Amino acid sequence: MSSPARFSAPSATPRHVVVTTGSSSSTSMPWIWWVADLMRLMSRAKRQSTKRQHAATSAAGPQMEAAADPEERERKAAFERLDDLGRCIADVESSGEKVFRALVNTRVSLLNILSPAF
Repeated sequence: MSSPARFSAPSATPRHVVVTTGSSSSTSMPWIWWVADLMRLMSRAKRQSTKRQHAATSAAGPQMEAAADPEERERKAAFERLDDLGRCIADVESSGEKVFRALVNTRVSLLNILSPAF
């Protein structure tokens, strides 16, 4: 099973360095840091989402200034915050689902390793 980091563009340098104590054999698989990969992907998605929101806000800026009614501006700002909150909740649910799937896959792999082969 490949790491989520492998879905990005390939690079010449290794992404992870594994430090172990004690002897290691050449047949042992390197440890994959799933949580670190998922957190990195979540922060990257959040940065991209923020960039898109800032681009949309800067494009809508002159229209907001044209509105003369301060109550209307407050209402629009509240709806924008509500939309942002909805997007954040959806992103968290999606990321949580990915973490859960990774945990289930890891559990299955560990159970397969521990079960006797017939």
